[in-house]
Amino acid sequence: MAAAGGVAAGELGRLTPREREVLGYIAAGADNLRIAARLGITERTVKAHITAIYKKVGSENRTQLAVLGCQLGVQRPASL
Repeated sequence: MAAAGGVAAGELGRLTPREREVLGYIAAGADNLRIAARLGITERTVKAHITAIYKKVGSENRTQLAVLGCQLGVQRPASL
């Protein structure tokens, strides 16, 4: 199954558990500061995770990541 940017669902497996968690927050519409607060990490670390996700899935922007997360059924947090 191809998703945003031609990324196959199997490529989600290339992400670490934390990167999948960050992707879930992005898909839910959270900004970096909110993600950092919820995960108990720094905003700089969130940005590093997002950069790694971009590279692994070949996405060009945050909107593509959000769409990808939704299409692939990434677990989104119950509340922000």
